[in-house]
Amino acid sequence: MELTAPPGFTIRSKSRWPNTIVFPKELRDAIPDYGSRALVFDSVSGSHSRSWVPTADAARAQFGFLVHETGKLNGQFTLLVDLDSETTRALGKFLVELADRAEANKS
Repeated sequence: MELTAPPGFTIRSKSRWPNTIVFPKELRDAIPDYGSRALVFDSVSGSHSRSWVPTADAARAQFGFLVHETGKLNGQFTLLVDLDSETTRALGKFLVELADRAEANKS
Protein backbone atom coordinates (compact mmCIF):
# COMPACT_ATOMS: atom_id res chain seq x y z
CA MET A 1 0.00 0.00 0.00
CA GLU A 2 1.36 3.43 -0.87
CA LEU A 3 0.14 6.83 0.27
CA THR A 4 1.05 10.17 -1.26
CA ALA A 5 3.40 11.87 1.18
CA PRO A 6 6.75 13.62 1.45
CA PRO A 7 9.62 11.81 -0.33
CA GLY A 8 10.78 8.70 1.46
CA PHE A 9 7.45 7.92 3.14
CA THR A 10 5.95 4.74 1.74
CA ILE A 11 3.98 1.94 3.34
CA ARG A 12 4.85 -1.52 2.11
CA SER A 13 3.07 -4.11 4.14
CA LYS A 14 4.94 -7.28 5.08
CA SER A 15 1.69 -9.02 5.92
CA ARG A 16 0.81 -12.18 4.02
CA TRP A 17 -2.80 -11.02 3.96
CA PRO A 18 -3.54 -7.85 1.94
CA ASN A 19 -4.83 -4.63 3.43
CA THR A 20 -8.37 -4.13 2.13
CA ILE A 21 -11.20 -1.61 1.80
CA VAL A 22 -14.65 -3.09 1.23
CA PHE A 23 -17.51 -1.10 -0.28
CA PRO A 24 -21.04 -2.43 0.27
CA LYS A 25 -22.81 -3.58 -2.87
CA GLU A 26 -25.69 -1.21 -2.08
CA LEU A 27 -23.41 1.63 -3.21
CA ARG A 28 -23.03 0.15 -6.69
CA ASP A 29 -26.00 2.14 -7.97
CA ALA A 30 -24.71 5.37 -6.42
CA ILE A 31 -22.02 5.96 -9.04
CA PRO A 32 -23.42 7.65 -12.15
CA ASP A 33 -22.24 6.73 -15.66
CA TYR A 34 -20.96 10.28 -16.23
CA GLY A 35 -18.54 10.59 -13.30
CA SER A 36 -17.82 10.07 -9.65
CA ARG A 37 -19.99 10.41 -6.56
CA ALA A 38 -19.07 11.96 -3.23
CA LEU A 39 -19.72 10.13 0.01
CA VAL A 40 -20.18 12.31 3.10
CA PHE A 41 -18.20 11.13 6.13
CA ASP A 42 -20.41 10.72 9.22
CA SER A 43 -18.34 8.76 11.74
CA VAL A 44 -15.73 6.07 12.25
CA SER A 45 -15.55 3.08 14.58
CA GLY A 46 -12.94 0.42 15.01
CA SER A 47 -11.73 -2.77 16.61
CA HIS A 48 -8.64 -4.95 16.61
CA SER A 49 -7.92 -8.64 16.45
CA ARG A 50 -5.42 -11.29 15.77
CA SER A 51 -5.98 -12.03 12.10
CA TRP A 52 -9.36 -13.54 11.22
CA VAL A 53 -7.59 -15.25 8.31
CA PRO A 54 -6.09 -18.60 9.42
CA THR A 55 -3.05 -18.28 7.14
CA ALA A 56 -2.17 -14.73 8.23
CA ASP A 57 -1.04 -14.81 11.85
CA ALA A 58 -0.77 -11.07 12.39
CA ALA A 59 -2.31 -8.28 14.43
CA ARG A 60 -5.02 -6.52 12.43
CA ALA A 61 -7.10 -3.38 12.87
CA GLN A 62 -10.59 -3.09 11.43
CA PHE A 63 -12.51 0.12 11.15
CA GLY A 64 -15.72 1.20 9.56
CA PHE A 65 -16.31 4.58 7.98
CA LEU A 66 -20.01 5.40 8.21
CA VAL A 67 -20.95 7.52 5.18
CA HIS A 68 -24.03 8.71 3.37
CA GLU A 69 -24.41 9.21 -0.35
CA THR A 70 -25.08 12.62 -1.96
CA GLY A 71 -27.24 11.43 -4.84
CA LYS A 72 -30.23 9.17 -5.24
CA LEU A 73 -29.60 6.69 -2.39
CA ASN A 74 -30.92 7.25 1.11
CA GLY A 75 -29.45 5.93 4.32
CA GLN A 76 -25.98 5.34 5.66
CA PHE A 77 -23.40 2.81 4.50
CA THR A 78 -20.29 1.37 6.13
CA LEU A 79 -16.99 1.19 4.26
CA LEU A 80 -14.97 -1.54 5.96
CA VAL A 81 -11.17 -1.27 6.24
CA ASP A 82 -8.90 -4.11 7.39
CA LEU A 83 -5.20 -3.26 7.86
CA ASP A 84 -2.22 -4.94 9.44
CA SER A 85 -0.87 -3.16 12.51
CA GLU A 86 2.21 -1.79 10.73
CA THR A 87 0.10 -0.13 8.02
CA THR A 88 -2.40 1.16 10.58
CA ARG A 89 0.38 2.80 12.58
CA ALA A 90 1.99 4.33 9.45
CA LEU A 91 -1.37 5.59 8.21
CA GLY A 92 -2.02 7.25 11.58
CA LYS A 93 1.37 8.96 11.48
CA PHE A 94 0.74 10.09 7.90
CA LEU A 95 -2.67 11.57 8.80
CA VAL A 96 -1.27 13.49 11.78
CA GLU A 97 1.56 14.90 9.64
CA LEU A 98 -0.89 15.81 6.88
CA ALA A 99 -3.16 17.63 9.37
CA ASP A 100 -0.13 19.49 10.75
CA ARG A 101 0.86 20.61 7.23
CA ALA A 102 -2.72 21.68 6.45
CA GLU A 103 -2.90 23.79 9.61
CA ALA A 104 0.53 25.32 8.95
CA ASN A 105 -0.64 26.44 5.48
CA LYS A 106 -4.03 27.88 6.39
CA SER A 107 -4.49 31.54 5.63
